[in-house]
Amino acid sequence: ARLEAWIRQNRGEDRAAVAAYARALTKEPSDAMSWNNLANIHAKVGNTDRAIAAFENAITHAPGEVLIYLNLADVLRAADRG
Repeated sequence: ARLEAWIRQNRGEDRAAVAAYARALTKEPSDAMSWNNLANIHAKVGNTDRAIAAFENAITHAPGEVLIYLNLADVLRAADRG
């Protein structure tokens, strides 16, 4: 499901990608990169609170992954929360 999600995300199929990431995360809830990618989609379509929550989940599972913090900072800055 993660590969399908990534393909749909790269095609700009946001709704389908969100659904695919949700399926992937049901099977592998500790997959930080899926959380990060899901958060990026939420941010792209303006779902800031969902994006932040997904980034927080990603950080929980990969606290040393700098990219996630940078993505979260971008969303917080764009939402004037950081």
